[in-house]
Amino acid sequence: MNEETKIQSVYIPDRAEHQGIYGIYVNLRWVCPICGQPRGQVLNGRSYDGSLVLAVDTWKNPCGHIDKYDDVRNEAESNGLNNDCIHKRNTTINLFYIAKIQRATMHIFEEQDSDFVDGRVVKANERAIDKWLNKITLDKDEQIKILDIIERNNFNTNDYTYKPICDELRALGYTVIEGGK
Repeated sequence: MNEETKIQSVYIPDRAEHQGIYGIYVNLRWVCPICGQPRGQVLNGRSYDGSLVLAVDTWKNPCGHIDKYDDVRNEAESNGLNNDCIHKRNTTINLFYIAKIQRATMHIFEEQDSDFVDGRVVKANERAIDKWLNKITLDKDEQIKILDIIERNNFNTNDYTYKPICDELRALGYTVIEGGK
C-alpha cells in the first residue's frame, strides 16, 4: 500500500446483533482488502437485525469484492487506525441481560443437579447465554469474565439482589443500565 492511500471514516454496525442501536465509527484504508483497488463511494444505508434497523454507511466496491461488516470490524481492529474505539466498543450492560443470563445459569445448574439430566435443556440454556453475551460484547475473554461474575453470585447468601453482580461489573469498567431489551 502506498503512503497516499485514502483513509475513510465509516459508520457500521458494532456487532451482528446490533438491536438497531449499536453502531461505531471506524477508520479504514479505502482500498479493497482483497485486490487493493479503491473501494466504492460511501452511501447512506440500512442494516437489519430482525425488524430493528440501524442507519449505516454502505459502499459497493467497483472491483466486485464485497466488504461484509464482520470482515470490516476485523479489519478495523487490526489496521492500527482505530486504537481505542474498537476495543472499547460497548461498556454498557443492560440489567435485562444480566437477569436473563443469571436465570439461564440457574436452569443449567438445576438440570445438572437432577437425577436424569436432559441435555436439550442444558444446550438450549447455553445457547441462550451465548446469544445474550454476544449482545453485550463480542470479546470472548470479556464474556468469560462477565459469566464468571454472574455464576459466582448465583449463591450469594448475603445479598439476594443483582447489586453484587452489578458492583463487580462496574469494577470491570461497565455501566449497568436498567430497562427492557
